[in-house]
Amino acid sequence: MQIPLRIAAVLIFVCLLVGFLLGRQVGPDSGGPRAVPSSSRAVMSPSPTPSESPSDPPLTVPTRVVIPQSAEGSCEGGDATALLSAREDTTWVCQGEAVGETVRFTFDEAVAIAGLRVYGGSVNVDEVGRHVTGIRWRFDDAAWFEQGVADADGATQEVTFPEVRATTVTLQIIATGQRRADVPDATALTRVEFLGFG
Repeated sequence: MQIPLRIAAVLIFVCLLVGFLLGRQVGPDSGGPRAVPSSSRAVMSPSPTPSESPSDPPLTVPTRVVIPQSAEGSCEGGDATALLSAREDTTWVCQGEAVGETVRFTFDEAVAIAGLRVYGGSVNVDEVGRHVTGIRWRFDDAAWFEQGVADADGATQEVTFPEVRATTVTLQIIATGQRRADVPDATALTRVEFLGFG
């Protein structure tokens, strides 16, 4: 018994449509997370201003600041614990352009992190001549991404991403702005905040 030509054409069309829809669901353009830190690729690129940084919008669900147990910096004389202080008169300062300098944040247990806030520059504008403009964040599972920071005192840069669990997070300076000639050649950040759902 032969299937009428019209019914055969409809069946072929339905099969093609189902295959196309299934392919979109499992294919590479299936709408996966845009900013998941990944050890195999950079998911964000440094940018000079917050508006150019490719990130999700600020979190609209309730969040809380997740505070690390410790902060240890690599630059000589810089007090990395100043980055965890809510006081506005504390600043982490590194001499020179500070590219390559790091701060390792350690939590007492694995925590869920969904965003980061960086407060750039220094409250005391006469203290430093450079601002951090690019940061590479590394998580303890080797995942990483890069974040741009505005080249201005007191500028706040927030970046969000799908939740990742970490015990340690390392900040590495990858770019700084032009030095102001009338102040010491040093680089500063005021504060870092880790955001979790709460």
